[in-house]
Amino acid sequence: MTCTSKAILPHHFISSWICSCWHNMTENNSNASVSSTSSLNSSIPDTEDDHTIASILAEGNSQGRLGKRLSHLDSVPHTPRVNSEIPDVNDATLDHERLSIRLATYGLEELHMEGDGNCQFRALADQLFRSPDYHKHARKQIVKQLKHHRKLYEGYVPMKYRSYVKKMKKLGEWGDHVTLQAAADRFGAKICVLTSFRDTCYIEIFPKDTSPTREIWLSFWSEVHYNSLYANGESAVSSIDLGSEWIKVAVVNLKPGQTPISIAINEMSKRKTPALVAFQSGTRLLGEEALGIAARYPDKVYSHLRDMLGKSYEKVKGFLEAMHLPYDVVKDSRGAAAFRVEDGDGNVGLYSVEELLGMILGFAGDLAEFHSKVVVKDAVIGVPAYFGQTERRGLVQAAQLAGINVLALINEHSGAALQYGIDKDFSNGSRYVVFYDMGASSTYAALVYFSAYNAKEFGKTVSVNQFQEVVDPKKKYLTERLCCGHSSYIKFVIMVGCSDLNHVIYVKDVRWDPELGGQTMESRLVEYFADEFNKQVGNGVDVRKFPKAMAKLKKQVKRTKEILSANTAAPISVESLYDDRDFRSTITREKFEELCADLWDRSLVPVKEVLKHSGLNLDELYAIELIGGATRVPKLQAKLQEFLGKNELDKHLDADEAVVLGSSLHAANLSDGIKLNRKLGMVDGSSYGLVVELDGPDLLKDESTRQLLVPRMKKLPSKMFRSIIHMKDFEVSLSYEPDLLPPGVTSPVFAQYSVSGLTDASEKYSSRNLSSPIKANLHFSLSRSGILSLDRADAVIEISEWVEVPKKNLTVENTTTTSPNITLETDTKNTTEENDEKLNSDGVTDNTSIDVTQEASTTEPVTEKKLKKRTFRIPLKIVEKTEGPGMPLSEEYLAQAKRKLEELNKKDAERRRTAELKNNLEGYIYSTKEKLETTEELEKISTDDERKSFIEKLDEVQEWLYTDGEDATAKEFQERLDSLKASGDPIFFRYKELSARPAAIELARKYLGELQQIVQAWETKKPWLPKDRIDEVVSDGDKLKSWLDEKEAEQKKASGFSTPVLTSEEIYLKVLNLQDKVASANRIPKPKPKIEKPKKNKTETSGDNMNSDDSTAEETPEKEKQADSDGSANENINPEGSADEKANPEPEDHDEL
Repeated sequence: MTCTSKAILPHHFISSWICSCWHNMTENNSNASVSSTSSLNSSIPDTEDDHTIASILAEGNSQGRLGKRLSHLDSVPHTPRVNSEIPDVNDATLDHERLSIRLATYGLEELHMEGDGNCQFRALADQLFRSPDYHKHARKQIVKQLKHHRKLYEGYVPMKYRSYVKKMKKLGEWGDHVTLQAAADRFGAKICVLTSFRDTCYIEIFPKDTSPTREIWLSFWSEVHYNSLYANGESAVSSIDLGSEWIKVAVVNLKPGQTPISIAINEMSKRKTPALVAFQSGTRLLGEEALGIAARYPDKVYSHLRDMLGKSYEKVKGFLEAMHLPYDVVKDSRGAAAFRVEDGDGNVGLYSVEELLGMILGFAGDLAEFHSKVVVKDAVIGVPAYFGQTERRGLVQAAQLAGINVLALINEHSGAALQYGIDKDFSNGSRYVVFYDMGASSTYAALVYFSAYNAKEFGKTVSVNQFQEVVDPKKKYLTERLCCGHSSYIKFVIMVGCSDLNHVIYVKDVRWDPELGGQTMESRLVEYFADEFNKQVGNGVDVRKFPKAMAKLKKQVKRTKEILSANTAAPISVESLYDDRDFRSTITREKFEELCADLWDRSLVPVKEVLKHSGLNLDELYAIELIGGATRVPKLQAKLQEFLGKNELDKHLDADEAVVLGSSLHAANLSDGIKLNRKLGMVDGSSYGLVVELDGPDLLKDESTRQLLVPRMKKLPSKMFRSIIHMKDFEVSLSYEPDLLPPGVTSPVFAQYSVSGLTDASEKYSSRNLSSPIKANLHFSLSRSGILSLDRADAVIEISEWVEVPKKNLTVENTTTTSPNITLETDTKNTTEENDEKLNSDGVTDNTSIDVTQEASTTEPVTEKKLKKRTFRIPLKIVEKTEGPGMPLSEEYLAQAKRKLEELNKKDAERRRTAELKNNLEGYIYSTKEKLETTEELEKISTDDERKSFIEKLDEVQEWLYTDGEDATAKEFQERLDSLKASGDPIFFRYKELSARPAAIELARKYLGELQQIVQAWETKKPWLPKDRIDEVVSDGDKLKSWLDEKEAEQKKASGFSTPVLTSEEIYLKVLNLQDKVASANRIPKPKPKIEKPKKNKTETSGDNMNSDDSTAEETPEKEKQADSDGSANENINPEGSADEKANPEPEDHDEL
């Protein structure tokens, strides 16, 4: 049982650090008294303990990264602390400042516990169960540990042990070092305490008999209060809703006291950002900046990139013409579209769709990091359900270029379902919910089944919501991630299965129309107004042929459509639409609905198909939730109401943010460092049925070579296995089921592989005695992102051979005497290992299972021949041969593209830095001039010539800023700013000291007066304080007073125009140093008086033992044995309690021992 403390010495800590080891406390200080919430006394730990600490910290615990910052530091002795009284305000303030500095230094944050006397137990409960509300359970478990292991803790309790345990059972009773050690033992945890002590920074408490399996991080402030500690932003993840027109970004950043899931706003403080990238004069623009030039340079602003992923050049070209987008595209080596982009020097570069999309995703990652103030690399990306394999692979590669680690691609309807279910209660019954989403470019309807099951949590039966397919109903809690939340404590855990589960819950079906969305309606308006403008102009002019005019018209049409959602009529006005001609018109909602007449019935098709394939009626639906911006169109809502027979539609979700918020829950669940406090699981399903087909010599085109590998809506992730009897190399093709293909796909094949090595293996082993035909095993995986891949292929060869083995159970007769029959069994392990080693050198796995025996004999062993079966598994070589637009980017191309993007990122960073420094310089000039003109006190500390010279410099730089410095570099702006500050800072420093120095002097003299009272009070209140410590404090106080008198006199003689002799900062530092010494002396504990027990005769002793309830006499061996058996240190601890506790739960009130 050890407790160590670590010395941590940043540059601003000028102290000698001390630490402790509780392990040897009995040997070194058996009579010492240590009271509540004190630090722990010990000897110096061995270096072996440091190695143990380092190995424990490296174990991959969810909080292990905190300890790694401190594990390399050496351990040194520690002085115990005694909480004999509540610290005064000055001590508490100093402690708080010291602890805050340490937290900031090591990037830690506190989750503040309620100060109700249960703070230690609340902090422990927060670290153990991620909620301080379970402090009663934590206290109960610790008290149980104290009861059952009296011998471990009795020597460290400053009172009778029974009274101590009884006291600790009461709610509101402060925990101390003993309860911390008991917690470490009970829960098998290393407890790390960051303190506010002047002499001790970091304490570690280890369990006695077991290696720690987790870490608990606490802060201890002013010897009276515990808080829970977390790393600052280490667990941040993000989610990205990648739309056709917009991107939304949400961040899961578990900072204490803050909202754990929030939308990242852009530089314009907007919650959604245009999915645009532009190039102008060699400068790359993203988001709002790109939108700002879209009307003037429509050929340089790239939009709708998501919809062009995986499409052929011909498909992309047709799409651009339909959308009136004048991009310069060419066909690349894959047959996909590549965009020709000019830089500022007239050079032309080619960018693939993946590269441009990677720029947008990288910008989304920047928004997440700027919002959370930490590095965010893990993300979940929301995609349309109709995305096929090619689109999904391309999107993952685009994210790779952006430096984003994709935890998963989540279908948009699954993200919305997560957001819907997180705050709903399904304990009253299951429900079917349809999610209807009409976005900018597509529409889908998804049917999701929600349900609940009962489970035990902390000894109570709770209802757990879920909408997830169960893998194995017999397995309980297969996956459970434990991490942190914030003050509201949302807990989110995947529940893969449960023993009392009665339902299988999943996304039942999803149907879509990939070409019906808000843009479809806008295109009808664009065509209508274009025809109207052409009629107004006449002369055969067609505005559609002019990209800038169409860009202006589309921008205004979008606003007109939004107005029509709230009004029966809307105007449209475009200045200088074409040839300096303005265009103005109006349109009624009735006319708009007439233009889109064929779209209203079409909008119901996805819902009808979902109901048709699921076999459900409208009456069986609990709700139809509307999401997506285009669902705000009144006619669409009226059509849905008419179809459903409802007067009102369900609109419980944010139409724009439901997907990204739900996706963030999925990201939190997949992250290794986060757990949200709500048991709500989800598994995506494959949108398409996927087929595997084999082709090669002697392979027939039948059911054995073409099989359905992934049925539609199969859960993600999954693994599949197929086997084929064959002896020659072959090829594998993966394709969609022909009845349902992704939009824009003409050929169902999306991936092709060649499998080689089978022919060579067959030739090598065909001459052997084969016990079964040679076959090839293929191993497939369907990832969380819905991407199917061929991971591994093996040739399986089974051979039967006759081998000589010793005969079994052979008895041998001795030549001189008759001996009993002896049967010996030999160990075949060495023989098998030799065979395995030989086969493994050829890259072949030999699986042999055979028992070989040998008789004991004084002569040569007798053998027999036995048929032995050997199985060889030979890895086969897999080479992807996918061709066409669906072909993924090669590793070489990705590396080159990543270098290009990094160069662009550097240029963007330099451009932002230049703009920032230019603004800083401009702001400094204006603010400084204003101060010089309006502040009269500057005349007291600066001469007229000094101020005049400074103003001339400001005017000179200001003129340069708006002439030659307009296009200056960041370095030039910084140099000009530094030059101005070198002239102005001395003036403003002397001005600041005019008011700051007198205030500091007043504070110092006031404290010196209080110091005399403190020292006088020590004589009566703390007579045990060492005289040398008191003399040191008095001497330091006298030195401070003398120094202050001397410096103050010098400052009065000095000129106000010269550098100050005495500064406020010097005064504060000296006072702070003196306050630390006073606080250190103030904490010296009162020594416990030695009390000799009165001698008692044998009769009195017996009587006392019989009549005293609080006796500390040893318990009988039987009782100790029973206590030890009931409270084993290795007992499995969990908040639900043991099986006996569930059957006979202990009452919450605290009974007598």
